[in-house]
Amino acid sequence: MFVRCTVGLITILGCASTSVDAPTIQPAQAAHSPSSVAASEDTPEESATRARKRKPRKRKRTKRRRPTTKPREGAPTQRPDASAMPEPLDAKTRAALLSAHNAAREQVGVAALTWSDEVAETARRWAGALAANGCALQHNPDKSYGENLYWTTQPAGGAQVTASWTSEAGDYDAQTHACASGKVCGHYTQVVWGDSRSLGCGMASCGSTQVWVCNYDPPGNYVGQHPF
Repeated sequence: MFVRCTVGLITILGCASTSVDAPTIQPAQAAHSPSSVAASEDTPEESATRARKRKPRKRKRTKRRRPTTKPREGAPTQRPDASAMPEPLDAKTRAALLSAHNAAREQVGVAALTWSDEVAETARRWAGALAANGCALQHNPDKSYGENLYWTTQPAGGAQVTASWTSEAGDYDAQTHACASGKVCGHYTQVVWGDSRSLGCGMASCGSTQVWVCNYDPPGNYVGQHPF
């Protein structure tokens, strides 16, 4: 979707005029008569009495308002309650995810992943947080695990989700360990990252939209290191 923006430029020209012939007004000097000055003077006793009657003014204290905390830009601002949390993935879906991941890993000669309920719980909770905010994709700020995200408006299964990430293999050069110019390969390299040992995933829905989260332990995609 493209959005067209139009900016209007307004130039304001100001003109100042100066009157040369305007007369210069001299400030009037106030005359003080000796009698008026003398009438306003107090005796020392009266001055001391007047000073004692003066009371210091109390200053009103104003309470400072504490600045409100600005939400993290781009991160979900709402958290789902317990009743809105998605259910853990069923055994069939977990098996499909593992099978598809390990098939890709076998092709490059790295060890198979095992399913971790602990890792899956983190993925499930983050999927629920994304669903509470309209299923917009946003990576979890907690970097304890590696993470792949998938978004679809059609029901998907574990094999289809994994295939969306492993399809990047065609743009990845296994000899130079580099991705083709202008292409994205980070999802694929996380799937086949040799040091990763555990997998855990979760899925949440926003109407007909699904958002999938898969976490990997230990995480991959370290700069300067090769996945296999």
